[in-house]
Amino acid sequence: TARLEAEQTFPSREYRGLGEIVHEFLGTHGEPLAAAAFGIAGAVLAGEVSATNLPWKLSERQLAEEIGCERVRLLNDLETTAY
Repeated sequence: TARLEAEQTFPSREYRGLGEIVHEFLGTHGEPLAAAAFGIAGAVLAGEVSATNLPWKLSERQLAEEIGCERVRLLNDLETTAY
């Protein structure tokens, strides 16, 4: 069963990408990631998305390498509300 371990808000426009935010979060909370999922405004196709409200292009593979996590999923932000 999944459970929320920690929560924090970031002003995303002040960051160059999601990986930078994840590194800052992990630096504060210090827990390694076994898996991660992120809701992003934009259409996620084949594990890639161009954010509609930020100048970010993201891919699951690249983000997984950047944050050191084997399993990363990008989901449309509206899709995440169903979870």
